[in-house]
Amino acid sequence: MRLFAGVAFSLLVGGALAAPLLTPPPPTGVYRSAAQYRRSQPAPAGAEVRASDKRQGLIVMQRQGSQAFGKTVVPYDSVWGYVNEKGVGYRLFQGEEYRIEAADTLTIYSNNAPNRNAGSGGPAMRTYTATGYYFSRGLSGLIFPLTEKNLRLAYEAGNPAFVAAVKDLGTLQALSDFDKKTGTYRVVRLYRDTMGK
Repeated sequence: MRLFAGVAFSLLVGGALAAPLLTPPPPTGVYRSAAQYRRSQPAPAGAEVRASDKRQGLIVMQRQGSQAFGKTVVPYDSVWGYVNEKGVGYRLFQGEEYRIEAADTLTIYSNNAPNRNAGSGGPAMRTYTATGYYFSRGLSGLIFPLTEKNLRLAYEAGNPAFVAAVKDLGTLQALSDFDKKTGTYRVVRLYRDTMGK
């Protein structure tokens, strides 16, 4: 059964790899596919994007100066992702919203998820938000938690040098650490350094 799960996981995350994708953020708007995001072609573009539970979609506002002159509602089921007015990109996947941290052949995402923790005074529970990190192969692959095990399952067949480098990181360095020298996440740098080895 364990072998079957590994094979199924490999099939799910498999796919063609491309060159690194984006450096400047794409324009504000809704993106209906990863290809549109790569090409920085929102459909529709706008000055502001916000979610509307009432309308079950994203509302894209067009502005001229300080005046709003139009809005378009895009249903959630036809949205790959969006970029807000601050230039932050998000991908919608299986009903969740993931912030795009590094758009590359190994794409990194983050997601703030509420967690419960026992209070120090007894059984009362309090909720707090913790940032979780995730990855996908390219911008269109399935999204999985960023763990050594998931990276191994996704890449051991195609890039064993990368899997070995991740294993060698040890416990003092997190996969989600951002490397200021290279301007990217440590795991993305490891992936680039081991490609073709």
